[in-house]
Amino acid sequence: MSFITSNDGQFGYFDTQLRSPNWKGKSVLDFGGNIGNVLRHPRSRIDEDRYWCIDVSVDAIVAGKRLAPEAHFIFYDRYNFEYNPAGQPDLAIPVNGNRFDFVLALSVFTHTPKTEMIELVSSLEGVLNEGGRLAFTFFDPHYVPPDSQVCNLKYYLKRKWPGLTKPEIDGQVERTRRASWCALANGELEVEDEGLDKLRGDPGKGYLVFYSPGYFKSLFPHGEILSPVNPFPRQHCCIITKGKSDG
Repeated sequence: MSFITSNDGQFGYFDTQLRSPNWKGKSVLDFGGNIGNVLRHPRSRIDEDRYWCIDVSVDAIVAGKRLAPEAHFIFYDRYNFEYNPAGQPDLAIPVNGNRFDFVLALSVFTHTPKTEMIELVSSLEGVLNEGGRLAFTFFDPHYVPPDSQVCNLKYYLKRKWPGLTKPEIDGQVERTRRASWCALANGELEVEDEGLDKLRGDPGKGYLVFYSPGYFKSLFPHGEILSPVNPFPRQHCCIITKGKSDG
């Protein structure tokens, strides 16, 4: 079975980062939205028939259609090393001519190589209505959440490489201290390199990428960079607005 998320706090996260906008009557694209949990949150004010979800997990799309029959769920058969290794590389986003007031992407570009992220963000900007907003998340390797003593990179090194000792993990983190970005590419730490040559064989160790907020701002200079908020206290947010937003 392809990936189905257990996360259910997506609406609360984006509602906070977007400063509680008016969701009613607005068209929403949940890019990488899996089974559409952002729609079913108890506080969600998104109209079901104005909600689109595009995801590379075919099982998530099938489940989402069953749970929200008035919404629009679209399977995106694009290659992703971790979540859709049999997919087609460089496949265009299947928006079918639709445009959106909000485009949301939670923990999508944390699993996407940098060059691919830049291409996809540009495409998503292109489907915004005037005044529309694109909100997407990223990891800062050295950010430590308020309720933790462990930075993001160390946290995920422990999860991805459970056999590493503390000195070994500390050494890996130190390698990235002055770096603009880094990636955990299928079990290898790559510093300012996408590590695409590592993406072969078993995708079990996945792909995870981290950026310093300053560098991320340089990639998207027209974006607003926001600190993490609950319920995803490790994920920064970038918000790009097309023209003047009406909230």
